[in-house]
Amino acid sequence: MKRYSPEQDRKKRIEWVDIAKFIGIFFVMLSHFESCPSFLREFFTPFYLAIFFFCSGFTYRHKEGFFDFFKKKVRQLVLPWFIYSNLNIILSNILSFKEHASDFKTELFRNLLQIRYYDERLWFIPALFSAYLVFYFVIRWYEKKQEKGQLLLLCAVLAFLRKIYKQFMDPELLPWKLINLPWHIDYIPTAMLFMVLGYLFRDTETSFDEKLDWKKKLLIVAAYLFLVYYPYVTGVSFAWFLDFFYDHICHILGIILVVMAAKKTPANRLLLYIGSNTLIYFCLHNKAITALEACFRHFVSGPYQSLAANPLLSALFCFAMTAVVALILLIPTMFINRYLPWTVGRTASRKDPGQ
Repeated sequence: MKRYSPEQDRKKRIEWVDIAKFIGIFFVMLSHFESCPSFLREFFTPFYLAIFFFCSGFTYRHKEGFFDFFKKKVRQLVLPWFIYSNLNIILSNILSFKEHASDFKTELFRNLLQIRYYDERLWFIPALFSAYLVFYFVIRWYEKKQEKGQLLLLCAVLAFLRKIYKQFMDPELLPWKLINLPWHIDYIPTAMLFMVLGYLFRDTETSFDEKLDWKKKLLIVAAYLFLVYYPYVTGVSFAWFLDFFYDHICHILGIILVVMAAKKTPANRLLLYIGSNTLIYFCLHNKAITALEACFRHFVSGPYQSLAANPLLSALFCFAMTAVVALILLIPTMFINRYLPWTVGRTASRKDPGQ
């Protein structure tokens, strides 16, 4: 029996997609550094998670019945989430770098509920799973109708309904006193919008590559920077219904920005390897970061606090430390791929006929 082979898997992959996912996971890791300055968060917040939904939609192929699809997504997403989220809780209760808000049993129970900001762990993976279940039926409907306008309108309406829910829902009506719902049901409309955009991008990718010259790319970059930093600098805020459009325009421009960057970034084995293993990185990075930060606070507390107080230096520091964490995590990633691929939804290759 052959073990999972990243080299064999890479032959089936799309390079720019893995580079886009590398960009996404890099900023996910960077976002979890406590010293990450606010001006830097403003830059990557619109795209660092949205790009994963977009890539999921782009690579989706509708070729199986729902039951088989459901089983595959349970293996690829739910099983890894269950293993590594609960392992994270167990390790945190043995050796914790942060103060716990709940006891061990409560953490385990709340993790199963997967309510955002309610002691959930690795929330993005269950959120992607829930979105996939709805996305399956939406795409099945679309492939029968072939109406892009209706598909986009459906996604926009659902996303707007989510905005209404967030704006007017009273958290006191729910037992956990938050508006967020179990297994991120409330997040599905937004996630599905980005997945649908990725799915539809397959038909326009060639046109995107041919018609987007350097002037248009420069205009997109300028528009994105203006939109994300104008409210940050001026302190202006929008009415909730205008904020819906502002927020989604920023998300979409951010996705375009990442796709442009991914398509222009020279591929190398490191970027592609990390990009093809973002699930493992997502599962493991937080513990590595909190351990590093605990070391900084304990051994170099003075310089560390001074650095964190300087936005520019803290930004450079976060970039450097994110790169360090990315390299450190290569070791457990290779170990998992070699000896425990089933824990991240991967199966060993079938036995060769000649063996």
